[in-house]
Amino acid sequence: MPRKTSDDLKEKWDLYDRNMNICGKQTRSDKVAKNLYHLTVSAFIYDQNDRILLQKRSMLKLNHPGKWEASAGGSVIAGENSCQAIRREIKEELDLNLNVSENDFYLRIFKKDWIEDWYAVQTDLNFKDIHPLSSEVQKVDLFNFKDAQTKLKETGITNNHKELLESFKKIKMNDRF
Repeated sequence: MPRKTSDDLKEKWDLYDRNMNICGKQTRSDKVAKNLYHLTVSAFIYDQNDRILLQKRSMLKLNHPGKWEASAGGSVIAGENSCQAIRREIKEELDLNLNVSENDFYLRIFKKDWIEDWYAVQTDLNFKDIHPLSSEVQKVDLFNFKDAQTKLKETGITNNHKELLESFKKIKMNDRF
C-alpha cells in the first residue's frame, strides 16, 4: 500500500521543451517523457533585516519529507505561469499574500525532467503572521544568511545553498536603489 501523502497525484501539469514551449499536459503521477520538463517554482523570502525564512517540509510530503528547503515552492499547475504559481505556493504553504512579480525572478535551472524557476522576495515579514499549513510544512524559522546556508547544506533537499547565494545577491543589489 502506498504511503499517505499530502501531494495531489492527480494535479495537472503543462509539459515544456527546452525553449519553454508548452508541448502537452500530464498528471503528477505520470512519468515525464524524455526531452520534456515540468515547471517548478521556489522562493527565498527575506525580512527587512535580511533574514531568510526557511521551511522544514511536512512528513506527509511525497518527496523529501522532513527536509529543510526554501521559503516556499512547488509545481506549477497547468495554465499557470511561474509567477502565479509562486504566489499560490506562498499562500498555500505559509498563508501569506505576497506581491511577487517578474522582477523578483532571478534564476532558471534545467534538471533531468523539471525546470526550477527561482524568486527572491523581500518583505516587511512579521514572523507571527506566518501560519504554515501542517500538511505541507512542519516548521518555519528565520535565519541569517550564514546559518541558512549551513542549514541547507547539512539538512536541505538538494543543497540549495547555491541558489540561496544568488538570491542574496539579488536582494542586496535591490537594496542599492
